[in-house]
Amino acid sequence: MTALIAGLTLPLLATLATVALPRRARRPAALLGTGLTLIASIWLSAEVWQDGPVTLSLGGWQPPIGIVLRADGLGAALGVMTALVVLRRMI
Repeated sequence: MTALIAGLTLPLLATLATVALPRRARRPAALLGTGLTLIASIWLSAEVWQDGPVTLSLGGWQPPIGIVLRADGLGAALGVMTALVVLRRMI
């Protein structure tokens, strides 16, 4: 579950840091954020591989009232592939 949270929040935090930093520090911050996102995506994929789909209920509410995030094998694989494509594009 922690990997799911990290995979969702790290790209957002890296984007905010990249915008907030001075121009000369933006590229290193973006590379660091992308690398951390890749690590979190691989971590999530390993967690899904070992334990099966990972779910997270936001706010403790179950559907149909609340929102449940779910990462299965395909979603985790697409997360890794997206992070690899973004990292390759930045290099």
